[in-house]
Amino acid sequence: MTYLLIPILLASILSFLFLKKKKSRNKTSIAFKGFTFLWVNMVFLLLFYLTPELVKTGYAFITYPRYEAEIIDLKSESSWINRSGSRRRVLMHTPIVSFKLENSTAHLKMPLDIASSERPEIGSIREVAYKNNVIYEISKKGYLFLAGTVLLCILLFYPILYLIFVIIGKDTGYLKKTGVKGFVYFALLTIITFAIILFNGIKG
Repeated sequence: MTYLLIPILLASILSFLFLKKKKSRNKTSIAFKGFTFLWVNMVFLLLFYLTPELVKTGYAFITYPRYEAEIIDLKSESSWINRSGSRRRVLMHTPIVSFKLENSTAHLKMPLDIASSERPEIGSIREVAYKNNVIYEISKKGYLFLAGTVLLCILLFYPILYLIFVIIGKDTGYLKKTGVKGFVYFALLTIITFAIILFNGIKG
């Protein structure tokens, strides 16, 4: 709970300073103030959730020892997903894998971190990164999720950077010009990444 107070406090301070700066230039309505507080808090909460996950996952992909793991079982459960504008229930399968650590004869058995709508084949091999009882599947889908998270964090950070520029009195003309172009490119990349993830999810 305390962890949530940090982004809310930072967002409130940033919103207050931004609105104070805007008020010195022109009058701001109550609706504008409320909207500003709301979206800045939402962006900060998302960034505070996504950034640690991004760092943790990226660090694991780069530094964790890798192993060849065999799928020995499946955990299947129904979940609601949105596809092509319609909401429907889909059976998602989480592989349970077994692998042997270096310099050990014991086999570890644990579920992977990525589920799929297509039923994986029992006995097939997956590459995993494992350390300190934390496991990540090293796959094309895993890298796509990582890339999508990076793009989303960049998109979320841009409006925060704009607010900071306004507060400290820096010229925002260049930021607006490059930001609009950058937003279009990043939005396009995000859509492509999401489409690839969705396509791979359908295929399994």
